[in-house]
Parts: sequence; structure tokens; C-alpha cells
Amino acid sequence: FKVGLLENPKVAKPRDQFMRSHNIGPDTEVVMMGVASDYCVHDAMLGYLKRGCKVTVLSDLVKGIGTDVPGRAKTGDINDVLKLPQFAPYVEKGLLCVATSDKVLKEIRKENTNVKKCKNCTGPAKPNRR
Repeated sequence: FKVGLLENPKVAKPRDQFMRSHNIGPDTEVVMMGVASDYCVHDAMLGYLKRGCKVTVLSDLVKGIGTDVPGRAKTGDINDVLKLPQFAPYVEKGLLCVATSDKVLKEIRKENTNVKKCKNCTGPAKPNRR
């Protein structure tokens, strides 16, 4: 896969190069939503996790298809997707979790009100959240 930019869609970079150029890796927290939790979201989570990112899936903002395909969650439910063997190590290490959008938004608002400017910074430090 190659990734293009909205500013110049004809100039596409290989996906790994694009991710590196945007500092997406072990210090990145990804908050994810989408359809279908048992296909697109499943594959995107795995891609970010393999790059060392921490992934939080918004359970109220994902929806599954639910088909009987090997390696996929039969129900399509995100909680069943996270029970699949390929995700077990990430769940155990706390690198993959499920939360609601309300909970995540409350945490972000709390971060924004508690962040203090550092002495040598022009603004508050922000987490590398995508």
C-alpha cells in the first residue's frame, strides 16, 4: 500500500515510510472507531499494534459484520474480536483495550485542563494521540 497526502495526492509514500515520517510508532496512542470491527478495524488494530502503538477502540463507535470466516470473530462484536488469539498478547500487556467515546473524551478534557506549560516550551506538551 502507498499513502498519498491531501495536499499532493500524486506523491504517495509506502505505508511504513509514511508512518515513520509522521512519528507513528511505540510512543503513539491510537483511538479507533469504524466499520467493520471484525474486518477493517481488526486489520487496522493489528497494523498499529505491530508498529508498537497502543490502541483504544471506541466500543460505541464500531460495528461488526459477523460472518463465519476463520480468524475473524463470528459475532463481529469488538469484545469478541479482542478475544481472538492474535490480539491476546496485546490485551495482556495493556496495549489494546476497549473504552467508550464518553470515557475517552473525559480523559482528553481532563488532560487539557491539567497540562501546565513547561518553562522552555511555547505550549503545553500533548500526547502523541492519533
